[in-house]
Amino acid sequence: MAEIIHKELSYALRGVLFDVHNQLGPLLPEKFYQEIPIYYRDTFLGNQPVRLISLDGEILLATVAVKEVDDTIKSQMRVRLRQLDKKVGLIANFHGRDLDIVIVRGGCNE
Repeated sequence: MAEIIHKELSYALRGVLFDVHNQLGPLLPEKFYQEIPIYYRDTFLGNQPVRLISLDGEILLATVAVKEVDDTIKSQMRVRLRQLDKKVGLIANFHGRDLDIVIVRGGCNE
């Protein structure tokens, strides 16, 4: 079994992704899962579109809503991991009834 990189952050992130999936539900267009609501104090300022997020400077997160996370999507994540010198990326696919989280390793320029 492979070692989990950034274990605590990975588990916390997975919990957040499942919360989003449970609140929004499945099968919405991709844009619904790629916007983050921005608040200042208690005032809603609007939504910020996001395609790729760096969490704690350790994990890259990409959100998609596609039928299948194919090799092209995984390769794109590996390229970004290399460019940003990160070890792990998560691709959260909200397309189906169940949330699919794909772990992509590599890319770190050690």
